[in-house]
Amino acid sequence: MDRSNFYNITHLSISFFLIFTSYSVAQTFQTSSDYAKSGAFAIGIIYLLFCVSNMGLSAYIIRSLGVRLTLILSSLTYALFVACNIRYNIWSLYICAFLLGFGAALLWTAQGVYVTISTNKHEQINNLVSSSTRGFMNGVFFGVFQLNQIVGNLIASSLFRL
Repeated sequence: MDRSNFYNITHLSISFFLIFTSYSVAQTFQTSSDYAKSGAFAIGIIYLLFCVSNMGLSAYIIRSLGVRLTLILSSLTYALFVACNIRYNIWSLYICAFLLGFGAALLWTAQGVYVTISTNKHEQINNLVSSSTRGFMNGVFFGVFQLNQIVGNLIASSLFRL
């Protein structure tokens, strides 16, 4: 396997792991705190905007900005949302949820494009006809990415004990 494309997928998966570890902890606290109703409403805003933004808008923006810039900018919306949870303010939470819903649509669409591009480059470099590496690349990505569930829940449970 050509190392640069595997490195790209590994780098992307570690980045997603770090982003979603912090996001999952924030989301757990948001729905488990004294402000659980507003937290659940904020999560509803996120997923509503995620669905609406994915209907053609995300593909247009990715074509305009490029995949890497879209990944960088949309990951910042996750950092902004986590930062909004440090000090509770209902309106800043809702605004950050709105931005995150839009950013999430961009992030996940760009992720799919990036993995596909890396896989296609790998197949082209190694003269592979079938897409046998597509499953491997996606497996590496989601294997590392899903570790955030374990680490995030361990962090959240240790913080709840404080």
